[in-house]
Amino acid sequence: MKPIVLIAAMDAGRAIGRGNDIPWHIPGEQKVFRELTMGNALIIGRMTYLSLPRPLPGRYCIVLSRSFVSQTAGVLLATSLNEALSLASELPGSEITVGGGQEIYKLFLPLANRIHLTVLDATFGGDRFFPLLPEDEFSIAASERVEGPLPYTRFIYERRSRLPS
Repeated sequence: MKPIVLIAAMDAGRAIGRGNDIPWHIPGEQKVFRELTMGNALIIGRMTYLSLPRPLPGRYCIVLSRSFVSQTAGVLLATSLNEALSLASELPGSEITVGGGQEIYKLFLPLANRIHLTVLDATFGGDRFFPLLPEDEFSIAASERVEGPLPYTRFIYERRSRLPS
């Protein structure tokens, strides 16, 4: 199976969203998201999809929802994790990327091979949160500190090798 990669940004309080929107704007962060997801399957939840101004070009968008219906060309629908993974594995691209929201991250975290996580220094408050990373399952492979009006650190976490049972 292709590697599963979670991509998220959160504030210092783990918030990833508020009122179906991101409560901050980080210049350049959308470019990073685009580069990480371009050409790959992108699995997102219904609320995340509805928060987008339009389907994201250059990606194969899979909306994971039990109740969503869409007539939008190029948007695939899945009603379960297994269906989303099956669709994503049949599409072009070298990775399966996951772009949120809260429940989707929680669902895919046990399967993730890598996590690209931007952590802001400030707290903005929110009603959607990124799950806690099991420290015994992930380690920091790289990090980059970015200073500016809204300082943050970009982390890349890799899953630790699983021991054979």
